[in-house]
Amino acid sequence: MPASPWIAALEAWVGYFGYPGVFLALLLGSLGVPIPEEMPIVAAGVLSHGGLLKWWLALPVCVAGVLSGDLVLYWTGWHWGERVLNWRVVRWVLTPQREVWLKDAYCRHAVKTIVTVRHVMGLRAAAFLTAGIARVPWWKFVLADASAAIVGVPFSFGLAYFFTDQIGAILADVHRVERWLLLLGLLVLGGLVTGGVIRWNCRVSKALHVPAPREDAATPELARPLGAGMVGADPRAEEDGLEPRSCRRRSARGAILYARRDLMADYVREVMTANPQTLPTSATAREAAETMRANDIGDVITIDDKGDIVGIVTDRDIVVRVVAEGRDPRATRIEDISSRELTVVSPDDRVELAVELMRVRALRRLPAVERGKIVGIVSIGDLAVARDSRSTLADISAAPPNT
Repeated sequence: MPASPWIAALEAWVGYFGYPGVFLALLLGSLGVPIPEEMPIVAAGVLSHGGLLKWWLALPVCVAGVLSGDLVLYWTGWHWGERVLNWRVVRWVLTPQREVWLKDAYCRHAVKTIVTVRHVMGLRAAAFLTAGIARVPWWKFVLADASAAIVGVPFSFGLAYFFTDQIGAILADVHRVERWLLLLGLLVLGGLVTGGVIRWNCRVSKALHVPAPREDAATPELARPLGAGMVGADPRAEEDGLEPRSCRRRSARGAILYARRDLMADYVREVMTANPQTLPTSATAREAAETMRANDIGDVITIDDKGDIVGIVTDRDIVVRVVAEGRDPRATRIEDISSRELTVVSPDDRVELAVELMRVRALRRLPAVERGKIVGIVSIGDLAVARDSRSTLADISAAPPNT
C-alpha cells in the first residue's frame, strides 16, 4: 500500500535537507505550525531503515527538535510574561478561556498537565507558552517535558524503523479512525453551537424585554411613566397612567440600547479603577490603613523601588495578620503581610477573562498590569456594575460610603 502523501513529502524534505530538515520540521511543529509531531519522526525512522540516515544520530536529533520548540515557547512566556497576551498571533492560539483553564490546571497538576498537553496538536503551543506565563518552575517543566519526549519519540521512531513495510496500512487505519473522530467532533460542535445560539437568544429576549407600566392611580411621582405631566403630553395618557406614544418609543429604544450596551464585550480597561493607590514595601500597616480610610478603598498595591508591582494588601490582611495576632501596626511593614502570589490581567483583556479568573481562583480583586507597571485594579463590584447595573451587588458597590 502506498505511503501517506504527508510521509512522502516529509521523506523528500528530510532526504534533501538531512538531519537539519528533521530538526526544523519538529521545531516548526512545536511552535504551532500544523505539523503532527509523529510525522517527521516517522519519516526519520523510515529513512533510517532504508540507510539514508543513521538511526543513532537521527533519534537524538528528533528528541532535540521536539524539546527545542517547547523550550522556546516556555522561555517566551517566562521572559515576556503577561505582555505576550497582547500579541495577536498569541491570542490566535491562546484564547482567554483556554488561558484560564491552563493556568488553573498548572496550579493544580503542573507535571500531569505538561505530559498530557504535549501530545495534543493545537493545544501544545498554547499550553507551553502559558507554562512560562504561569511561572511553572523551569526544572519541573524541563523534567516533565523531557521525560515524556524520551518515552514518546523513541517509541514512534522504533515503530517506523522496524515496521516500515507496514507503515502504509498502519497510517490508513489511523486516518480511518481520524475521519470518524472528525465526524463525531463536527456533530458535537454543531450541538454546542446550537445550544449557544438558543442561550444567546434567551438572554437577548430577557434583556430587551420592556415591562408595561402598571395602571395605578396611586403611582408615586418618581415611579410615574416617562412623559406624564410633561408639556405637550396627552392628558388622556396621564389619566390612564400611560405615557404618550412618542415617549414610549423613546423609552423602548433607550431600553434596547441599554441592553445592547450590557451585552457588548467590554475590556478590562473600560471597567477598572485607574491609578490605584500604591505604597512602597517599607510602609507600615498603619500607613496602609490610613491610605484606605482616606481614599475609601479596601486595598493598596505594594511596589518596589522601580515601581514594579510586588503584592497587594487588603483591609482583611491588616485585621487578620496584624490586629488578630497582636502585632503593632506602626512597626509591621506591609511587605510582611501582603499577598505576593498575584493573579493579574492586562487592560486589553476581555472582561470575560477577569470574570472567569475570579470564579476559578475565588478572587475579589485583580490588578491590571501593563509593561510590568500597575495601571488599574478591577474588583468584583466593578464587574457587577459593568455587566448588570441592576443587580443587588451592583447597587451595593455603587452606593456612597457610610459616613
